[in-house]
Order: sequence, then C-alpha cells, then structure tokens
Amino acid sequence: MIANVAMLYGYRAGGPIGGFLCVFGMVFPPMVILIAISFFYRTFRSSYWVMAAMEGMQAAVVPIIAGAALGMVKGSVKYSPCALVVLASLSCTSFSR
Repeated sequence: MIANVAMLYGYRAGGPIGGFLCVFGMVFPPMVILIAISFFYRTFRSSYWVMAAMEGMQAAVVPIIAGAALGMVKGSVKYSPCALVVLASLSCTSFSR
C-alpha cells in the first residue's frame, strides 16, 4: 500500500519517471540493508546481542500478523454471508493438517 502511495505521489510530482524514482527510493535502502545482513549473517549469528535482537523481533511478528489479519477480516465482513465464508476458510486452514 505504501508503494502505491509513493508511486502516486511521484507520478504527480514528476510523471512516470518520478513515480519510478519514488518507488525505487523506497525499496532500495531496505533491500541493501537486507542484502548486507544476509551476507554477514554467518558472522553475526554467533553473537549474543544479534541473536537476542532476532528473538525480540520474533516476539513482535505475531501481533503484527494478527493485527493485519484482524483488519482484513473486519473489512471483509460487511455482509453476513461473508462472515460464513471467513469462518469456513479459517476452519479449513486450521483443521486441514
């Protein structure tokens, strides 16, 4: 969603090239950081502080995903038949193991 906003703002400010540059400027820095982390992961994975930070981030993942899922469910359950579809799909994915 944020990439869409960046594209719209860039397009409005500088046309198609501005839209591309806004999206590129938004995506490129995190991509470089992730590449650097991936490249040096073997070196850092034995560090106590790095592993503690990774475990702390794992604790934050569940609430973030739950919040996003709750927002999607709230937005899709405007009609009662949709609520049944949501419950049916949730039960199918939860109990299909």
